[in-house]
Amino acid sequence: MPFSVFFFGVGVIGLLIWGICARVELEKDASEIFFVAQYKAREEMTRSDRASHRQEQSLAHRSVRVFRHVGVGLTVIGFGGFLYGLGVSPT
Repeated sequence: MPFSVFFFGVGVIGLLIWGICARVELEKDASEIFFVAQYKAREEMTRSDRASHRQEQSLAHRSVRVFRHVGVGLTVIGFGGFLYGLGVSPT
């Protein structure tokens, strides 16, 4: 039984990471509502500033994607181990 509680905890941590990643993605999408202001600001940027901004956005997107995959993996392993520890077959 304590073994299945450990896996349940891992599953909950995975859900938390997954939820945080979803929140970060939604906040990014919500900031695009103010597209006109961003467009004007980008027009005033130099070419190197725009390239730097794209690089930062790309790095942030990749980081969120990696952590989302980690969250999904922890959730699957955690709740799968929990069900296995209880003797419930996932088939």
